[in-house]
Amino acid sequence: MRDIGDVRLAIEGGFETTASVPSEPVAVPQLQVWQRPMPLTLAGLALLLFGGLAVWAFLGSGTQPSPSPQRFTLTLPDSDRLPRGAGNMLALSPDGRTLVYVASRDGVVQLFRRPIDQFEATPMPGTEGARNPFFSPDGQWVGFAADGALQKVALAGGPTQTLTATPSLRGADWGADDMIVYGLYAGGPLMQIPAAGGDPTVLFTPDDQRRSWWPQVLPDSDAVLFTLSAFGPNA
Repeated sequence: MRDIGDVRLAIEGGFETTASVPSEPVAVPQLQVWQRPMPLTLAGLALLLFGGLAVWAFLGSGTQPSPSPQRFTLTLPDSDRLPRGAGNMLALSPDGRTLVYVASRDGVVQLFRRPIDQFEATPMPGTEGARNPFFSPDGQWVGFAADGALQKVALAGGPTQTLTATPSLRGADWGADDMIVYGLYAGGPLMQIPAAGGDPTVLFTPDDQRRSWWPQVLPDSDAVLFTLSAFGPNA
């Protein structure tokens, strides 16, 4: 730049070698609905939907949280008394909804049935003198010992059925294979009998110094837990 005239020309664009071309207006493309920014409310709904699908998939997979233990106290009516020396005095149905227990009411010892969600317990006719109640796996029958015999009665009511004569019972359990396993107070072998009745057979024979009591049949009926006790005043 040699003088002030050159400066003026530079300001006015005199040194440009190409002419300025007016820029064309640029059209902004309109976004599709799915391309637009999602409002906060719709985003929240999407999260809820995703969470619901996740819960559905979790439940549908068969994996569910284990139920928490429930603890409660049942108070017997003032008219009922638990008899002494009755062995096992109560049984809870497999579904946890019904309690059957041995009690003395008006001087008569028998079985009483009480739904867990009710306050009243009703006597089960034909079970006078009952001891050691236990449920069938389907919860429809109650086994017990009375009058020197192993018996059963329908939970819904009806006549009792005698399965076999037996001395004082010391524990019994009804397996999924429809066999009843029981022990005897006087000692001797652990016995089993079909729940429909028949001849009892020996399941286990202890030695002469011990006796087998309180059997518990495992869920698959492949094994039985029981107490092996020695004879004696403190056994």
